[in-house]
Amino acid sequence: MKRNLPLLVAALVGFQSYAEEAEKTTPVTEIALQQVTVTGSRTQPFKPYRAMFPGLKAYARLQASLGPQSQLRFRIFKRDEADPSFPPPASVKVSLRGPETSTVLALDADDRFVLPLSQTLYDEDFDIVLNQPAKAYGWMPDVRSPNVPQNARRLGDIRLECSVFTEIQKVDMSFAARTAINVLTLGGDICAAKVGSFFFTAPQKLASARIVEGDKTKVLKTWGTSFEVPVADKSWSNEALIEFEFAGP
Repeated sequence: MKRNLPLLVAALVGFQSYAEEAEKTTPVTEIALQQVTVTGSRTQPFKPYRAMFPGLKAYARLQASLGPQSQLRFRIFKRDEADPSFPPPASVKVSLRGPETSTVLALDADDRFVLPLSQTLYDEDFDIVLNQPAKAYGWMPDVRSPNVPQNARRLGDIRLECSVFTEIQKVDMSFAARTAINVLTLGGDICAAKVGSFFFTAPQKLASARIVEGDKTKVLKTWGTSFEVPVADKSWSNEALIEFEFAGP
């Protein structure tokens, strides 16, 4: 899969993100990292840790209700417009780099890394850096619970991805965009508001997709690898599954 991309259509793409929620305090668990000393100037960041921090806090706040057994990782992907000479994500080195120390973030077989939630990394203004040009690669959150079939996604996991993504994106929002989304959602979370459509990306081209829970089934809109998800529809529980039928070669 090139990327697991929630295309938050007009509600997010048009407005950049959703309005800020009232500030909520989430306990931050410190995770010890093995570090090495850094010399020389700092590399242009792939993403500042401070920009990712709100998404990590959102996951910590919502995990118990949306995906108690899930794990959050971040997937990197090579952008379509990137120079073909740049290596695939599997060959890219990802690091957390601070003013004086750095630690490597290991990629798994699906080009994903785990980013720790740490107040120390925030306070010391760490960056996520690559050993390749940062603009050639993108990122997306990837939330997975165990025991979900290969051809399916759990709705609660997708809801978590939506919240993580939009919390991170709102860091770069303009005041005007924040205000517009705040009006549109009455100050709430765009992932829980019925405004616009939410589209995600499947591992490969789709023939069809449907959401299933018990005896209830609904066919979802699809085109190419994209499928629409009823993220804000509370009639579907977090345990509902989006099942894929993939197109032939």
